[in-house]
Amino acid sequence: MAPLNSLFKIPAFRLSTAVAVVATALVLFSFAAPIHAQDYVELPDALEARAQHLYLNTMCPQCAGQTIQQSHAPIAVTMRGIVRERLLAGKTDEEITTFLVDAYGDSVLASPPKSGFSTIVWIVPPLAILLGGLVVYVAVRSMRRTPSVATTSSPAQGTSTKNLAHYLDLVNEEMETRTPLDDGAKDDRG
Repeated sequence: MAPLNSLFKIPAFRLSTAVAVVATALVLFSFAAPIHAQDYVELPDALEARAQHLYLNTMCPQCAGQTIQQSHAPIAVTMRGIVRERLLAGKTDEEITTFLVDAYGDSVLASPPKSGFSTIVWIVPPLAILLGGLVVYVAVRSMRRTPSVATTSSPAQGTSTKNLAHYLDLVNEEMETRTPLDDGAKDDRG
């Protein structure tokens, strides 16, 4: 068996070659990131405003509840790039939106389309609000028409002090006829 120190002996030529390969790889990889970062192209102000509008109205298909402007997912970055490229190519907002819907489906629209089955999403909430308002109006109106229970007088409710006088007299008589109980006396109730 060979000693350990002989296993780690590397000829100088191989060592210098390995160092050169590693250094070259580091240099190449260090230039790759800035080259990729320079893909971003500035848009004129008018196109930038349109791009921001499209970003806000397009949902990220990967992120729940985020537009492509808010999302940092790779798909959102790609979609923003598509929007920028198409704006520079002279496409209209509708053409870009149509392209994105064709590529990713209706779910990328921040507001659902106002046609087909999605019409229910636009009609039901205002109808529910109107119906709720009508119910409240009818309820308030009916409450104003019927007299309140406290103002009506019936034998069981709303008794005056004249009617109570008889009962109060009976209670007073009962209290006067009773004698205090002695310690050993039984109550007549049982």
